[in-house]
Amino acid sequence: EYTDNSVKFELEKTKLNSEKTDKDKELTEHRNILAGLEKKQTSVKPTLDSINKLLSDFNFTGFKLALGDDEYTYKIVRLDGTPVEKTLSEGEKSFVAFLYFYNLLNGSQASSGVVDNRIVVIDDPVSSLDNDILFIVSTLIRMLFKGLFDNSISIKQLIILTHNLYFFKEVSFD
Repeated sequence: EYTDNSVKFELEKTKLNSEKTDKDKELTEHRNILAGLEKKQTSVKPTLDSINKLLSDFNFTGFKLALGDDEYTYKIVRLDGTPVEKTLSEGEKSFVAFLYFYNLLNGSQASSGVVDNRIVVIDDPVSSLDNDILFIVSTLIRMLFKGLFDNSISIKQLIILTHNLYFFKEVSFD
């Protein structure tokens, strides 16, 4: 009886291993198809549109983003469409970097779009910023805090480091 059951179980095991191998191949094919579709969908356009909307919502008139020479790049232009090239101030450069970082917090670098819980540290984001940009940055950070407290974003802890008392008051204003 043991020998009969042993042979029976070995046959069943072989059958299950074969089915598993087939399913693994099918899963790999589907993952490859999904990766190809995600690659086609990934674009800088949503980030570009999001940053331009933020700038527009705050009536910022220093610059905006435009599509670059290909679909995977963008460029910074003045509102009249002329490229900024080397005319960006240090504060504007910092502001662009912050806006990109801010948008990255709401999305993902991976093409799968999966966003894990995060701990975010922002170290003195207002260095070299004029008052208008400082106001925008502090408002965006307050929005991050709001999302953190109502669990609408994937950030679980937000740490702000600064030596600027005015910025601290703006960020902590309730």
